Amino acid sequence: LSNGSHSITAVVTDTSGNTTTSAPVSVTVSNAVTGTLTFNNTANIVLSDNGAAATYPSTIAVSGMAGTITGMQLKLNGFAHAVPRDQDILVVGPTGVKSWVMSDAASYAAVTGINLVFDQTAAATINPANPLSSGTYKPTDTVQGTDVNLPSPAPVGPYTANFGLFTGTNPNGTWSLYCFDDGAGDVGNIAGGWSLVITTA
Repeated sequence: LSNGSHSITAVVTDTSGNTTTSAPVSVTVSNAVTGTLTFNNTANIVLSDNGAAATYPSTIAVSGMAGTITGMQLKLNGFAHAVPRDQDILVVGPTGVKSWVMSDAASYAAVTGINLVFDQTAAATINPANPLSSGTYKPTDTVQGTDVNLPSPAPVGPYTANFGLFTGTNPNGTWSLYCFDDGAGDVGNIAGGWSLVITTA
């Protein structure tokens, strides 16, 4: 059967030729799965100077997952920036739940083409005292309590750096990544776009 709701009726004929028909039974078929799936938007995200990224937001459509989120990772693929500390990056799920990916988190040292993985179960947050390098980090907001609202259409704050907020929510729908530069005189990009690795149960 294809995905969707179907009505099934059983017809039974005995040896004497008498026919009995059951009442209709409704059956719903879904190919949605639980487990871990990866979703990608590989389009380059141009990180503008002192303002919102050229693509604001960049989106990923998630579909075909059953259950609710038990874990997730977000990947920035090929991140480059003259002053990575200036980047404020917010992810918003399809139910409206939001979290910082990184905000005022990195050092001032320029980076080129690094791959960043953000996972609530990672060992540590980004250390702003060290040059940012490829690796896996907890979502990081170094200067907590001083954040201003990102420009529309991003949701208003307050914002928290905590992917645990997505636990128990429905993963299916549009995820949005808002990248904002809060300092003048520098630019960058995320050449390979971004990815979501979502686990449901």
